[in-house]
Amino acid sequence: MAYVTAEMTKAVRVALKEQMPGWKIRVAKNAHSSGIYMTIDAAPYDLKDEFDKRSAEYGYMDINHYYVEAYKHAKDYKKILDIMLKATASVGRPFYDNSDIQTDYFDT
Repeated sequence: MAYVTAEMTKAVRVALKEQMPGWKIRVAKNAHSSGIYMTIDAAPYDLKDEFDKRSAEYGYMDINHYYVEAYKHAKDYKKILDIMLKATASVGRPFYDNSDIQTDYFDT
């Protein structure tokens, strides 16, 4: 993702609060302002049924945003990512990635 501003993270927080009732999601940008991190603290139902043995041991699980369809609750994760992309585009320039790693062509 391109440079992330405070306005972008605020827009994501507001959009998630409006469009995902019953969910508590923390939104923060990383120290170098190049990405948004989201933490699901509460959901209307238990998400732990998706944990593998190692994740259950640590009490949390990372979601790979490139392969959200591989998860049991993919529909919800995809909705959260779509909300994030639309919210950041509403206050900044839209995110796109036309990179082709096979030809060593990176266009983001």
